[in-house]
Amino acid sequence: MAPANAIRKHPVVEERTAKLIALAEKTELNKVEYAEGSSLGIITSGTCYQYVKELYGDSVSVLKLGLVNPLPEKLILDFAAKHERVVVIEELDPVIENHCKALGIKVKSRPVEIGYEVRCQTPCAFDLVYCSQLGMGVYKLFSEGKTGCMVYISQDGYVSPLYLKDLQNAEGKIPPRLVDINSDKIQQIINNMMHYITPEDYEAAKQYVANPEAYDFKKILEW
Repeated sequence: MAPANAIRKHPVVEERTAKLIALAEKTELNKVEYAEGSSLGIITSGTCYQYVKELYGDSVSVLKLGLVNPLPEKLILDFAAKHERVVVIEELDPVIENHCKALGIKVKSRPVEIGYEVRCQTPCAFDLVYCSQLGMGVYKLFSEGKTGCMVYISQDGYVSPLYLKDLQNAEGKIPPRLVDINSDKIQQIINNMMHYITPEDYEAAKQYVANPEAYDFKKILEW
């Protein structure tokens, strides 16, 4: 948008933002699950919610944030006031944690490193494009009335909902996905993109760990 038009549209943006802030306080996307007698309250969102439920079940109170931009204020303050300890569990950057601290809430944080960190490299152009696709996919599915799911982007760029119930086994757990570790794709990633200790690094690594060989990726896999 040209700067001249952007200036005229700014009040519209401010009005829309105010409406979104009000929506964040009452939308069903943000869900509170109270556990009777629990002094611990966990604030989380996205995939991290599944980690929390798998670890704690229904033994702790959870505030699951489905709308994280903008984040609610009163909802979070009310939730924190009902618990002696508040812990934020989120992916990578401390977005929710910083928001809570700005509200004057004393929180502890447990970041969960997933996404590009799993590939052991810094973000690249792919991450920007893919995350943008996921964000637009969220809007598309929500506009269609589809919630309680993850966004899946096919190799052809098509957006579809991915429900956890379709991935769970008979015990309600999600089994790990197996990959062909000898395939060209995986071998290319291991040999060209991943960073790990090799025998040439042992001597330099001794200033950080006593036994660098125990951290050798290929030795761990017995290659």
